[in-house]
Amino acid sequence: MWDWLHIKYLWVTSDHRKQGLGSLAEEEAQKRQCTGLHLDTFSFQALDFYLGLGFEVFGEIKDHPEGGKRYFLSKRL
Repeated sequence: MWDWLHIKYLWVTSDHRKQGLGSLAEEEAQKRQCTGLHLDTFSFQALDFYLGLGFEVFGEIKDHPEGGKRYFLSKRL
């Protein structure tokens, strides 16, 4: 959408993690000549994973869900 790839759902089962599958979305975005990627995740999910791939937090909602946070991340290509 508007030159950015939005990742709405991404789930990799534990037996397939650490095999480079998470970077496939970035490869697809580059192939489509996107400006960048954006997504959201929760504090109990994959925040550190995305930060490790070079994503940056550009927003957050505190107590969503209660006691946690929802993060919005982006990465320019």
